[in-house]
Amino acid sequence: MDQVGTHDRFFELGGDSLLASQVISRVIDVFRIEVPLRSLFETPTVADMAAVVQRNVAKHAKPEAIERVLQR
Repeated sequence: MDQVGTHDRFFELGGDSLLASQVISRVIDVFRIEVPLRSLFETPTVADMAAVVQRNVAKHAKPEAIERVLQR
């Protein structure tokens, strides 16, 4: 796809459970937080997942993890 908007739904764009697992794995790796796989099923847009990540980062992430993401 050329562009994906923040309100496009993951599964409507062709995402499946295998890709969902990969997305969640990447989120966990980058942010060093726990995010259950079901989060992507319950909040399937980038905007919704950003809110989930932001809540979890605020609770659990170490400052160096946030800095690493900002430097990318």
